[in-house]
Amino acid sequence: MTRASRTKKLNLQVFSIIGGICIFIFGFLFPAYNWDLVGYTAAVYKQEGLSGLALSSAVYDEIKSDINSKFFKQTNEFNKITGESSSSYSTYRNSIYKSPRALEQHIPMYSIKLLYVESIKLLHNFNLSAVKASYFISAICAGLLFYVLCQLIFNLQIRR
Repeated sequence: MTRASRTKKLNLQVFSIIGGICIFIFGFLFPAYNWDLVGYTAAVYKQEGLSGLALSSAVYDEIKSDINSKFFKQTNEFNKITGESSSSYSTYRNSIYKSPRALEQHIPMYSIKLLYVESIKLLHNFNLSAVKASYFISAICAGLLFYVLCQLIFNLQIRR
């Protein structure tokens, strides 16, 4: 391997590491809000033994403390943030928000993703809110994905 080839490979490694770190930081500091956050947070609290009104209150109180208040003002406000416009989906979200029973019935759809929920729970046990733990895990995965894809692309180019 020539010196130029080694330098190029090192530069590509540095690029993929720095790029992955930047994507992680951006993903954690500026997360995209969506209603999956409610389901995953509820799944964590359900595993901790909460149910009914206590579960619903804990989930929405934590989300409200971590997210811009526009998230909860009105469904229309949330639609402006996310770009969603489906009225049937809005009705669904409102029923989940207003009914603790509906929220509990919603949990199995999220708790089946065991590794993700357990990762959130693990970070939550270290005093990180379930919401921020979700951002952290998603940001880590995005940064790692960037790194892995860069490595695949760079290795394919180097072999040519």
